[in-house]
Amino acid sequence: MTLLVRDEIDLIERNLEHHLSSGVDFIVATDNGSVDGTREVLARYQDKGLLYLIDEPGQDYAQATWVNRMGRLAYEEFGADFIFHCDADEFWYALSGDLTREIARGPAHAYKAHSFTVHLADRGGKETMNDAVYLGFETFSATTATPTKLKRKRRLNPGLGKVMTCTRDGYPEVTMGNHSLASGEPVPWSRDLYLLHYPIRSYEQFERKVVQGGEAVMRNPDLTPRQALHWREWYAHYRAGTLGQDYRALVIRDPEPLLRQGVLVDLRTLSTSELRAAVSDAIRRRTRRPPLGARVRRKAAAALAQARQTVQRSPL
Repeated sequence: MTLLVRDEIDLIERNLEHHLSSGVDFIVATDNGSVDGTREVLARYQDKGLLYLIDEPGQDYAQATWVNRMGRLAYEEFGADFIFHCDADEFWYALSGDLTREIARGPAHAYKAHSFTVHLADRGGKETMNDAVYLGFETFSATTATPTKLKRKRRLNPGLGKVMTCTRDGYPEVTMGNHSLASGEPVPWSRDLYLLHYPIRSYEQFERKVVQGGEAVMRNPDLTPRQALHWREWYAHYRAGTLGQDYRALVIRDPEPLLRQGVLVDLRTLSTSELRAAVSDAIRRRTRRPPLGARVRRKAAAALAQARQTVQRSPL
């Protein structure tokens, strides 16, 4: 596993222990200037022989460059057969219980893991990591707590997924965000791999990440205007003094309608087997859906057919 982190002291050790106990043999980590004790935790695991630590002082959000540097090192220096790129707020799982089973046996050399966001329960602005209890299976409007599904959004989009790769043909580079291969080759969705994502853990943590990420994006001239859109948007709102509105839209105030619709589940009420069943069902629903391009084309064709019928029925 590779790991790119900065100031994640609230869950870094939890992340390391989870993945090392889930089948990860070794970790290549990059610390991007942490000042909260995160680097010291990584150094302890390096002393145990479980991790190789890279110090990256750059503050220009060159994420893809840093991640692929770790990936090549994992392959060339440490002989990795399988590699996935992780953030500190991501926890990878497999329905089978084995993180490498599908990619080791499957015909593809890369699979895309499903990402599910874990949302905070509203505590009146006093939220902590312990309040991350609502697992979301869809993108929804948390502002009104209604099960109305939104169009594809930049913020906390659960549909992007993350890739796990096999190195039998060499190290395959990934794009920014680790969502796809740099080669542009299509990556099939896994029916086994998934990850739980904890991006928002308190307002203080959210604001700090937005400031760090936004300032780093602005310093990188190589990023196109279409890259790192969520950082650009949130950072603009921070500078305008409206970031609190974004945060409140991501905190769950009234979960009941969403729970009834199956858009959310409360992790506190589920056993391990019940959670696995709920995730398995969500994965089946996602993998049954045709690709976005096919859905768009089908919708456009239906709209065109309806328009033609309307024209034919219209009187001269």
